[in-house]
Amino acid sequence: MNRDDAAWLAVRQPAYLAMNVLFGSPLKEPMLDALCSDSYQAIFGLCGGSEGYGRRFAQCLLSVHVRVSSDEGELDGIEQDRVRLFLGPTKPKASPWSSMHRRPGDGTLFNPATLVVRSYYLAEGYLPKDYPRVSDDHIALMMDFLAALSAESARPGPADEGKLGSLTVQRDFISRELLTWVEEFAILVGAYDRSGLYGGAASFLVDFLKDDLSHLDALIARMAA
Repeated sequence: MNRDDAAWLAVRQPAYLAMNVLFGSPLKEPMLDALCSDSYQAIFGLCGGSEGYGRRFAQCLLSVHVRVSSDEGELDGIEQDRVRLFLGPTKPKASPWSSMHRRPGDGTLFNPATLVVRSYYLAEGYLPKDYPRVSDDHIALMMDFLAALSAESARPGPADEGKLGSLTVQRDFISRELLTWVEEFAILVGAYDRSGLYGGAASFLVDFLKDDLSHLDALIARMAA
């Protein structure tokens, strides 16, 4: 494993944690402050190069931060966006559950697509934070799962079969359980988001997943050679 591999592995956990908190909970000022910190801005800057998708998302966050700092009602507006996009009050504009995109005619949660996601969690000994109140295939839980595995993969140590196996699971989860629907999700979020925050996050997520998949494919091939 070379220096570039180690640098990318170090970026993955904080990036997935950022997606977990943005899609899984109401935006709070301390959370926004953290995402606009120098450390997170540097992390986003490593995604896609100096003019790439990470820089665009970093600028999006800074713009939201300026608005929130100058307008007391901005956070309320962003929360209204989050509720309308992901919760309701009737049908969410951009469902955050993969099963609602992969089995759109089914119209139910906890369907067979959900159980496939759960099988990944069980195989890796992962228990979702809100289990069993929230369906396993919620985008925030899927991000938390990848953040947990990413943290293990980034720890210093030999590139052994255990690490190779975990990276392979992560690659397969991204390609089979996320990239099969997140682009549709991002299009819907972008179409209905008024604040720009969630549209920016969804766009970043699509690009990051594709980038991560490319890095993982190359790393796994080198480790397996």
